[in-house]
Formats: sequence, C-alpha cells, structure tokens
Amino acid sequence: MGPIIEKISIDDANEMIRVNSDLIILDVRTSNEFGDDRLVNSINIDFYGETFRDELNKLDKNGTYIIYCRSGNRSGQTLEIMDELKFMEVYDFGSFVEWKGAGYDTVNG
Repeated sequence: MGPIIEKISIDDANEMIRVNSDLIILDVRTSNEFGDDRLVNSINIDFYGETFRDELNKLDKNGTYIIYCRSGNRSGQTLEIMDELKFMEVYDFGSFVEWKGAGYDTVNG
C-alpha cells in the first residue's frame, strides 16, 4: 500500500481523532496562535519557523498525522512537504476556525 496524503473534512478528522488514540495531531500555526486555543493533545511546529522542514523531518514517517492551521493554507502546504519527505499517512482538515465553528473540542494554552 502506498502513502495516504489527503485533504479530509473536519467531520472526518473529528471521527478519526475520536477513534484513534495513536494519531498525531500537528498544529502548524505560530506559537502565539497555538497558545491561544488548539486541539487537545496537539503538538506545534511553526510553519514560519526557520527550521520547520527540519523539525518535520525528525518526526516518525510511519506515524499517522492530522494537520491543521488557522485557515487551511499553511496546512495544505505542509501536506505537500510531508509528502515530499516520504511520510506514509497524513490527513489535512485545514481550518482551525472551521473546527471551532463546528463546536468540536478545543483547549486553551
């Protein structure tokens, strides 16, 4: 089976997060954005950081990832980078704003 690198809906992302405790939730917003409000159990790597690509490259390429940012732009670009870096399973639901607007769980700080 080849890599799975795809854009998914926030509803599908919420379901995946609910049923898969091994999922790695990656927030690619700035640390300030991340500090304000984020998904529970998410990790932050700042898309605009000088070492962004290097930080991604240190992650387990065989893990299963869900990525997001504020509007979907940075996460879409991250999806492409993770594909180039040979990650095996990455899903992008895009917009944290839409996630929050749908009433799904978030945490402050």
